[in-house]
Amino acid sequence: MKVRHYLIPLFLSVALCPLAAVQAADTPPTGSWRGVFSNEQGRSVPAVLEFQRDRVKVNFDMPAACRIDASFVAKQADGYRYIFRPSVNGGSFCDRIYGSSFTIKENAKGGLDAAIPTKSTTWRGTLSASPRP
Repeated sequence: MKVRHYLIPLFLSVALCPLAAVQAADTPPTGSWRGVFSNEQGRSVPAVLEFQRDRVKVNFDMPAACRIDASFVAKQADGYRYIFRPSVNGGSFCDRIYGSSFTIKENAKGGLDAAIPTKSTTWRGTLSASPRP
């Protein structure tokens, strides 16, 4: 079977296109995102998240009023997993989530869905991209 040389670039572009799409999806989010985390008991806390290559900095507003970083762990089938480090400025809310997993996944509306399962509850939030000041 003789391969026509003019077909080789076409074959390569078709073969490599899906690879480029997979690689783009394998990168964690970046930039600033904001939203409100709520739990099953109806409590809520606003937050601003600053995603970097290997971690995310989380600033929880009142009533939590604390800051905490989470290290990037792995890309999973349904999103990205982080683990919370010790709190930057203390605070009982951040102390309770220290060591917990933190998962992020993209949603159909272009935002991010987040979950922080703890021993007593799961905090869930939907985040929207936030322009930098």
